[in-house]
Amino acid sequence: ASPVPPVSVTDPAVVEGLAWHLDGIGARRAWRYTLGSRIVVAVVDSGIDAAHPDLLGQVTESISCIGAAGDPTACQ
Repeated sequence: ASPVPPVSVTDPAVVEGLAWHLDGIGARRAWRYTLGSRIVVAVVDSGIDAAHPDLLGQVTESISCIGAAGDPTACQ
């Protein structure tokens, strides 16, 4: 694997080493291709706060399977 080129990052969590999880998901490696411009990302999570300042206006679609009891047709 080739080394990841340096990326100018201003997010305090990254700068201060608090965003340790980025290496676990390969984010820094992905940065050599893009920093997110015109990129669509799918997130599978137990829940997000779409009103959070970092996500406000960025969540374009969502599907809730809460209460679906494993039945994908019951997801909304």
